[in-house]
Parts: sequence; C-alpha cells; structure tokens
Amino acid sequence: SMDNPSYAISNFHALLDFGEINSKQCLGKTIMEVGPGDSIATGVIAANYGMQSILVDVGSFATKQVEVYQNISNELKLSSDESVDLHNVTSFQQILAKCRTKYLIEGTSSLAKVDDNSVDIVISQACLEHVSKKEFKYFVEELYRVTASGGSHIHSIDFKDHLGYSLNNLRFSDSFWESDLVSSSGFYTNRLRYSEMIKIFIAAGFDIAKEQTELWDVLPLEIHKFHEDFHDYEEEDFRIKEAVVVLLKNL
Repeated sequence: SMDNPSYAISNFHALLDFGEINSKQCLGKTIMEVGPGDSIATGVIAANYGMQSILVDVGSFATKQVEVYQNISNELKLSSDESVDLHNVTSFQQILAKCRTKYLIEGTSSLAKVDDNSVDIVISQACLEHVSKKEFKYFVEELYRVTASGGSHIHSIDFKDHLGYSLNNLRFSDSFWESDLVSSSGFYTNRLRYSEMIKIFIAAGFDIAKEQTELWDVLPLEIHKFHEDFHDYEEEDFRIKEAVVVLLKNL
C-alpha cells in the first residue's frame, strides 16, 4: 500500500494529525519512523515539509524503485509549490541524500547510532508488536534517549495475531513462542498486551498524552484455549485488538 502515493501521504498525515502535529510547522525538525517496511515514503514526505528523517528497520526491505518515490513527490507537488524535486534522481541512494534521510537497518542496535535528544517526532505503524519481547524494554528506553525534550511519539499498534488476525498466537507457551524458530518467523509478535506496553512506556519516562483503542466485541478465541501462561491476565487485556497512543517526553 505504501507504493500508492495517496495512501502513503494520507497515512503520514493521519498519524501526525492524531498526535496534533501540524506538518507544515515542522521545518527543521527530525522525524524517526521505526519499521518503515517496504518503503521510505516517510522520508520523501517529511522532506516536503523541511524535515530530515531517520528510518529504522531490521533489514533493507524498502523498494529501491526510484519511480515509486518520484510518484510520491509528484503527488505532493499537487498541494505544495515547494516539494522536493526527485525528477532527475537515478538511484535509491540519491533519494536518501536529497531527502536528508538516514536508513538504518540493524534493528534496535541501529538506535546506538542516533544522538541523545536529537529526534523531535517518532512514528510507527504496526511495528511495536514485532519488536522482540526480550528487547522491548531496552528498545523503548533507547527511543526515550534519542527523543528531544518536548518530543512526541505516535504509535499505531496491532494486537491481533499475524496468522489469522485473531488471537491464535496466545495458544502457545512463552518458551516455544520466544524460541529461535518462531522469533525469526515472519508472523512473530511479542504478544505483550497493551497494558504491559503502557507500563513500559511510563517506566521509561514517557507521559501518555492520548489513547485510542479498538476492542473486540466478542473475543475471537475462548480464553480457555489460551496457553496457561496467559491465564492470570484479565479479559480486558485481550479485548484490545488495535491501539494508537501518543507519548510525550516532557523534560
């Protein structure tokens, strides 16, 4: 979907709008996206508003097709006279340079290359649930470290399993699910509940500024079918299937 210019642009604005951030007032700011996936569209769009970008992923998954990013640039020109002109670029690296975008592909360890208090805005969409459970606390602490005072985070999180978009991943023990076999698979999620993530955000130093959750009306899987590792949770912990949260670093 991120290859579709209109979708990529509207998705970018939807996240910033939820965080009550006016993209047209972001000149000179630095934005980070964790988990950009198959596109560096965020870098192209942010450059249109005078921002520089840091994109962090666990591998080089973004398409290198120049025309994908030229199409986004052309779409931006329809609503802005000052969009970054990618007409003459011929390579992926040239796009990164022209859009002042760093593309870091070593996962959590990539954050060590980012200076303290240097990022103004952090966004993610359907990413945090994929961060390794054993790394999650450190990952959030690193995000806090690189965030500037007064910086904002907007994270859209998907708590459904990535098998059948249900809760089938809760059928398995923690020891099996966190094994190399599963943790290296394409369907791995850390299975942290929203309440657990919130506690980790707060412990790292973030303030919760805004939340929006989408709930299951009826759980898609009976609780008795979950592995016993999840039997001590409240039903409310399982009812949240998606959430968007805004975090602030108020120092």
